[in-house]
Amino acid sequence: MMPHPGVSQTIPTVLVVDDDEDSRFMLRTFLELRGYRVMEARDGPEAIATANSEKPDLILMDLRLPWLDGISVTRHLRVQAWSHYVPIVIVSGWDPNRHRPLALAAGCDEYLFKPLNLSSLDEILDKYLAKVPAAGRRIPSGKPDPGLTAQT
Repeated sequence: MMPHPGVSQTIPTVLVVDDDEDSRFMLRTFLELRGYRVMEARDGPEAIATANSEKPDLILMDLRLPWLDGISVTRHLRVQAWSHYVPIVIVSGWDPNRHRPLALAAGCDEYLFKPLNLSSLDEILDKYLAKVPAAGRRIPSGKPDPGLTAQT
């Protein structure tokens, strides 16, 4: 069986979307040390273009971005069929009481508050990526998508 288009064949890919270079560097370093492939985007349009071309396994997204904010980017991505199974996690310093409901309504799966607790990020990575098979992806319920399972 052919894998779903865009699904990683080796290691999971994480797209880090943040306009702050230091934040991207910290997240990239953290993720690469854990063995993930990392892509980066600095603004909303770049995030959409990179996500559409690379089809990452998980997206870590800041809310405050040039040109399009993280909520708008999420809405743009969620209309793409490939993104329905991709977790989008907001990583933001904006008030979670006000912005978390907006982010979830736009299609985000999680909301992490900055300054980032790296243990919380590890939990997110374990939750969404630890069981991503090489030729398939989990559906939001956490159950394997029967149409995307790897052959043995």
